[in-house]
Amino acid sequence: MHESNNTKTDKCIHQLFEEQVDKAPDADADAFKQQLEIVGTKQRQTWIKGKRIELANIETALLSVSGVEQAYVLAHQTLLVAYVVFAGVWNPKQLHSHIQQQLPPYMIPKAYVPLSSLPLTDKGKVDEVALARFPVIDDNVVQQWETQLKAVPEIEQVAVVVQQKTLKLPPLHISDLLLSEQITLPNNAATPVAEKSVPTTELQTQSTSGKPAISAGEAIKWSQNAPTTLAQVLERAAQNQGDTNLIYIQSDGEAIAQTYSELWVEAQRILGGLRQLGLKPQDKVIFQLESNQDFISAFWGCLLGGFVPVPVSVPPSYDQSHSSLTKLENTWQMLGQPLILTDRKLVSSVRGWSQRLNLGRSVVETLEQLRGFAPDTNIYKSQPQDLAVLLLTSGSTGIPKAVMQKNSNLLSMSAGTIAMNQFSSQDVTLNWMPMDHVGALVFLSIMAVDLGCQQIHVPTELILQSPLKWLDLIDCYQATISWAPNFAFTLIGDRAEEVKKRHWNLSSMKFLVNAGEAIVTKTARNFLQLLNSYGLSTTAIHPAFGMCETCSGITWSNSFSLESSSDEDKFVELGQPIAGTCLRIVDGNQQVVGEGVVGFLQVKGASVTSGYYQNITANKEAFTADGWFNTGDLGFLKNGCLTITGRQKDVIIINGLNYYSHEIESALE
Repeated sequence: MHESNNTKTDKCIHQLFEEQVDKAPDADADAFKQQLEIVGTKQRQTWIKGKRIELANIETALLSVSGVEQAYVLAHQTLLVAYVVFAGVWNPKQLHSHIQQQLPPYMIPKAYVPLSSLPLTDKGKVDEVALARFPVIDDNVVQQWETQLKAVPEIEQVAVVVQQKTLKLPPLHISDLLLSEQITLPNNAATPVAEKSVPTTELQTQSTSGKPAISAGEAIKWSQNAPTTLAQVLERAAQNQGDTNLIYIQSDGEAIAQTYSELWVEAQRILGGLRQLGLKPQDKVIFQLESNQDFISAFWGCLLGGFVPVPVSVPPSYDQSHSSLTKLENTWQMLGQPLILTDRKLVSSVRGWSQRLNLGRSVVETLEQLRGFAPDTNIYKSQPQDLAVLLLTSGSTGIPKAVMQKNSNLLSMSAGTIAMNQFSSQDVTLNWMPMDHVGALVFLSIMAVDLGCQQIHVPTELILQSPLKWLDLIDCYQATISWAPNFAFTLIGDRAEEVKKRHWNLSSMKFLVNAGEAIVTKTARNFLQLLNSYGLSTTAIHPAFGMCETCSGITWSNSFSLESSSDEDKFVELGQPIAGTCLRIVDGNQQVVGEGVVGFLQVKGASVTSGYYQNITANKEAFTADGWFNTGDLGFLKNGCLTITGRQKDVIIINGLNYYSHEIESALE
C-alpha cells in the first residue's frame, strides 16, 4: 500500500518529537537520580566548569522578576535548567534578559521550563525527580527540529515556533451546575459593579456578557530592595521604623508598648533559647500562648532561626475533654511530636496533660525561660521558598490539616494587599481577633511589620465582653485599618441606644474589613448609619475574601457604601484579586463558566498554599490537575469582581430548590 506525502511528513514529525523531547528527559532520569546523590540535595549546590553554584541564589534572582511566582533550578549534567511558575504571558527571552543583568554568565540557566505549579513529594518538598522528567525545549532542540524537517523532501520551508499550550474554552454545561434554574438574572445586570454593590436578590445560570469567568490581578511589582523572607522584613522594620510601637492592650485595659527595635532584640533572645534546646531549621514549634505579646515575640523568634511556628488555640481546660484539646494532641502527633511552647501560667497544666498522654516533660518549654538567653545575632538565612508557618484548618476526619505557607506566599499577599489599597507606614492597624487566625496573624500583624506601621492588639474576650471598646480604641489610637466578621457588626448594632451616649471621633478609620463569614448587607449598612455621625465614612467598610490557604485576604472591595447598596441585597461583591492572584469559576465538570454564572470558586497565585503538610489525600482533593485550588465556595464573577453565594457544603436543597444557610441565619436574626 502506498503512503501519501502528508502521511510520511506526519510520521517524520511524530518520530522527531519523540526522539527530541519524550525520550531525552526519561533517559536522563536515572542519571539525574545519581547526580542528586553526588551533589546532595540538602546544600543544593552543583559544580559546573570548576565553579561551585548555589542553586538557591539563581532562584532568588528569578523570583525578583515581575510575574515569577515560583522558581526551582536543577543541574542537568553540565547545564542549568530553571522551572518557573509564571503569572501572565510566558516570555522566556524577556526572563532571560532580566537574569543576565543579575547573574554572572556561568550561573545563567540554559533553558526555562514553564509550569502551572511545582510538583511536590509526599512530605511537601519539591519533587526533583519529577521535574527532571519534564521536556526541556531550548534553542538547540528547535534548531534540530528545523534541520531535520528541512531534510524531508516534501517540506520546502519550515519554522518551528515554541509557544505555551492553552486549553480551548469548552462549551458551558449549565445543567451540570449545582444551583437550579429557578435562579434568574436581575434586570439591571448591565449596571457597572463600581456603581452598585451587587444590587441583586437573585442570580443567573447563563452568562449574558460572553466573557469567561476568569479574573487575574496584575503582576506583583517588587521594589528593588524588597525583603524576600519574613526575617528580613522584621530586620528592616527595626532599622527603618525602630521607634514605632506595637501596643498590647491587657485584659484590665492597661497598654504595654514595644518598639520594633525591642521586638527585634527579644526575638533574638528567643532564637538563642530555641537553639539551646537543640532545634534546627524547619523544626516545628507548637504554640500554646494566650498573650498577644508572647505570641508575636515567639513567632518572630522562630522565624529568625528558620523554625516553623504552628499556632494552636489554647483549650478552655487541659483536664477535661474538648475539641481544642483533641486538636492539640492530633497536631502534636501529626507533626512528629515537636516542642510545645507555652507560658509560665499554663506550663503546669500543659505538662500535666502531656504526662497523662506519656508525651514526656522535655516537649514543653516556657517563653519566659527563652527570654532569659542572650540575643543570638546569627540569623538563619532563610530562602523565599522555605516553609515559614503551618496554619491549621479543620479536617473531615477530626485530624487537622496543616496549611503550608512559605516566605514568598506571605510576602506576596502583603505586597498585593498594600499595593491595591495604598497602605503605608502612616497607617495604624487594630486587631482583636485571636492570633491563631490567619486574618489576625497575616493581615493585621505580618503586613503591619511589612509596612513598619503602628499596630494595636487587643484580647478577644475584652471586646466580646464589651463590644463598644472596639470603637473606644479606634478613637483612642486613631486606627485606620481593622477587621472583624459580620457578627461583630451585629454586636455594635444591638447597642444602638448605648452608642448614642458616646463621644467618638472615628474619622480615621478608612479600611474596616468585613470578612470571615457571610456578610449580611443590612447589618453592615446599619453599622455605617449608626456611626456616620461620629465621623465614620459611609465607604469605610470593605468586604473581602480570603482563607488560610490564601494567606488571608486576596480580594478587597472598594465599592461598598451606603449609597451603592440596599438592605434587600442578598449578596455582597468582594472585589477584584490582588496582584499575583487569579480567580476562576467552574462547573461540575471543571469547565470555566461565563461571567455572572454561579459555580465553584478556584484560586491560583503567589499567595496560595502549595498544599497541606504530609496529606496526600487532602492535596489530591484540593488541587486540580492544572494547579488550581478548590476553595469549596460557590460564587460568580462580574466585571472581574468576586461575589460569594455560599459554601458548597452549606446549600440545602428542598424540593429541588436551593437555600443558602446564611440566608436562613439572617432571617432568624
